[in-house]
Amino acid sequence: MGENTTKKQNKELAEELFETKRLFENLGVSPSILEDEKVIEILANKEIRDTIEKYEEDVAKEIAARIAIAAHRIRNKDEVVKISRILGMDEVVNTIRKYKGSPAKEIADRIANAAYILRNEDEVVKISRILGMDEVVNVIRKYEESVAREVADWIARIAYELRDEEALIEIARTIEKYEGNVARKIANKIAFVAYLLRDKDEIVKISRILGMDEVVNVIRKYEEDIAKEIADRIATTAYELRDEEALIEIARTIEKYEGSIAKEIAYRIAISAYELGNKDEIVKISRILGMDEVVNTIRKYEGVAAEEVAIWIGAAAHASRNKDEVAKISRILGMDEVVNTIRKYEGSVAREIVDLIVATFYESEDENEAIRIGKILGMDEVVNVIKKYKGVTAEEVAIRIVYAITELRDASKVTRLIRFTEKFGEDIFDFFSSRELYKVINLGLDNLVRDKKDLYAIAIYIKSNKELPLPTKNNIDNYLDLALNHLKSKYGLKKDINYDQLLLLFSTQRHLREEIINLVNISKEVNPKYYSLSIKDGDNSLNYSRKDLEKYSIIAIVGSKNKNLEKEAIKIISSIVGEKTVNRARNEFYKNYRNLIREIANAFNEKNYEKAISILKQTNNEAIIDVINAINYRDVNINSNVVKAVESKNPLDYDNRIQMACVYLPYGARMEDGILKYCKDDRIKLIKYDIGNKTLGSAICYLEDKKLLVDSIEGHRRFRKEEIFEIVYRDLIERAKEWGVEIVIFNTNVMNETSRKFLDYLKRKNLEEKEIEMKLNTGAYLEAKKPIRGYIVRISQ
Repeated sequence: MGENTTKKQNKELAEELFETKRLFENLGVSPSILEDEKVIEILANKEIRDTIEKYEEDVAKEIAARIAIAAHRIRNKDEVVKISRILGMDEVVNTIRKYKGSPAKEIADRIANAAYILRNEDEVVKISRILGMDEVVNVIRKYEESVAREVADWIARIAYELRDEEALIEIARTIEKYEGNVARKIANKIAFVAYLLRDKDEIVKISRILGMDEVVNVIRKYEEDIAKEIADRIATTAYELRDEEALIEIARTIEKYEGSIAKEIAYRIAISAYELGNKDEIVKISRILGMDEVVNTIRKYEGVAAEEVAIWIGAAAHASRNKDEVAKISRILGMDEVVNTIRKYEGSVAREIVDLIVATFYESEDENEAIRIGKILGMDEVVNVIKKYKGVTAEEVAIRIVYAITELRDASKVTRLIRFTEKFGEDIFDFFSSRELYKVINLGLDNLVRDKKDLYAIAIYIKSNKELPLPTKNNIDNYLDLALNHLKSKYGLKKDINYDQLLLLFSTQRHLREEIINLVNISKEVNPKYYSLSIKDGDNSLNYSRKDLEKYSIIAIVGSKNKNLEKEAIKIISSIVGEKTVNRARNEFYKNYRNLIREIANAFNEKNYEKAISILKQTNNEAIIDVINAINYRDVNINSNVVKAVESKNPLDYDNRIQMACVYLPYGARMEDGILKYCKDDRIKLIKYDIGNKTLGSAICYLEDKKLLVDSIEGHRRFRKEEIFEIVYRDLIERAKEWGVEIVIFNTNVMNETSRKFLDYLKRKNLEEKEIEMKLNTGAYLEAKKPIRGYIVRISQ
């Protein structure tokens, strides 16, 4: 009998626990919490279920979730029941029932949180009583649901911090004076201040300031998005100063401005209040920014230019607190010559132009100099060249030209600089620093330049710092040979190097050139691999014989009776030169050269592919020649569809301007653990990735005990493409196999943007991320830190 009773009791208990779990699952409690048997045992308590049943569905779910979390964290039945008992008290239930929808859930959540933290009936009832006051409930009911939810949240937090009915009534009345998102922002700021100060009198003082008609009416003047930001800044200022008269003055200043400018002025005053914390000084700054001279100047501008002018004048007011000094800057920025110049620009470039004019005034302390700069920046030649570019490039061009104006101090030289910049576009900045550009203009070398080859010549001369003779009309055509011969005779260079490598070598310090050249002399390109950018999925590696490509290029242009062979030829050649190029060549051939089919077919059938190709070349048709160039895909310089990946320890293959790594040349030659050390260490593997004869980027790897650390991937914006990253990833895994590697670690402790973008790409592959021990027994610089954290690929040999 006793045994049967026990079985029955166990069965009933199991059923009760099952029903409890199902109840809380239906109430939306996280399954991971309900997997814990101890939690279910606690939640099976009748008092807990009775509490939950006192609430309507949405709020019941909120209460159930809070109690379940408490059970999961505390794991003490008595404590959890105490929390539940508090939440089931009439005062608490009746308060929460006064609210509907998401505000009810928010209030329930906050009271439940108070019960969990305090576990004190009297304190929770006090908070609940405050939140149930008509003055509080009616304020929250005023707003539409999404705003009401957040206002309810912030008011509940304030109630928790202060636990004072009169204070909450005052605060509620202040919030009620505002609409929508502005009310939400005001409630948020008061809650934050309550958390920081926890002083009823101080919080009420700040709330009264924010509720003054003079403040409310100013904020109401603006559209909601701007008003919200201004409210935030004014609330910050009120917190810092806690002075009604000061806030009235500040509000009157802000009111003189429109839209985003008012936001900037409010921001400036808030920052000054935070940094200075002195009422009299902030009022002084506010009065300066409210002067007619200042207001009228800023009103002359629009958009980001107006914002930037406001920022500069605001910064001047903060720095000097001297109305005469600020009036002087305001007068310069308000002059027609300056205003008309800035109006010619848009967006971030207009912002940059304002910066440069003001900076000129500060540096020279001469308003005439700032006006002169402004006039030159307004010249049509200057405006037109800057407008040719977009975004960051436009800003850079503007900066370079303005610096040139201040350095050259000659309008005719500035005009020459602009024409020089126009001729070569943004590439000019890959060749010269600002000071080097001025040197080019001052020496008249810009007058020698006809094409890119001449540009390299004068750049190499400038970088050589007079080690090479001055370029002239007589020697410029042979200048690159002249530079190469100089390196061979003076430093023992044994190889011909290309223009970019020459430029890079002369960019390094003279005393390092011999060491660099010794490494260049012994370097070799090892294990080149080729990949197609045209193949998006599957194996995109290219490994075709010249003979096969001769045959396929002819078929791709002319066609074949064997349609399967023709499809294969088009696919293979398209993988090298692109499908559009193949289609263009086929169209050109059938439109203009069909009469050559028989002659080409005869040569093809005799397997005399060179003759057939010769016939096609004689057309001199650009599209047809582009397809034939597929035969030389390993060598051709113009192909933009083939990526060449090759291991190289030639330091001149690693250019910081392109690959964005501080350890690369020219600056990396000066670092003790820079590129020269990489090239000397057999454990360091450097792989560069080229398209045609242009390097896109590179990988720095370290090999140790069958582990390959891919320390970083370096490159410019052009390298940050998904299809290129996939090639880099596949290429490195393939090389790892060839090196006998068992595990590849892609280091996640990286700094440069390209490295981070590459890791973002790897993240989508769902690779394992963990820490791996490696000795890192090298003197070369590695970004990885011991132990190495990275994405892991295990190689099955």
